[in-house]
Amino acid sequence: MLSASLSMSTTIDAPPAVVWRVLTGLSDYGSWNPYYPRAEGDLAEGGTITLHAALPGGRSGVGRCRIRTVCPQEELRWTSHLFLPGIMDADHRFRLVRVESGRTRLEQDETLRGLLIPVAGNIVAQIRQGCEAMAEALRARAEEIPPDDLG
Repeated sequence: MLSASLSMSTTIDAPPAVVWRVLTGLSDYGSWNPYYPRAEGDLAEGGTITLHAALPGGRSGVGRCRIRTVCPQEELRWTSHLFLPGIMDADHRFRLVRVESGRTRLEQDETLRGLLIPVAGNIVAQIRQGCEAMAEALRARAEEIPPDDLG
């Protein structure tokens, strides 16, 4: 099957607990997340979330995602389909890795598969830009929160 893969990472000057709190606080996405300004749903394995995407270039869309992995402070993974499985399927993963000095490396990757991949180059580029913008905004937001303010 045709596919495209995106992968990026950034180091955040905050511990994994803080980064996890920001990443999984769906109701707060509107205050910091330029890529998914609105999100709601059940962040439990097998649950579904709805993400309202604001793609670079002015496009927008709504996607329903199935939660595949929730490992607190370590990994969050979801999958989604455009229209029907096989048209364009996405597998998105966030991995938090504790690094020196109480910091976190956020690794984010997405694999896209399906019939539309050969003609979806512009959309794939927009998804990459959106993921990069989200990672930068997540970094900025997490670095604003004092580590002792996890209540």
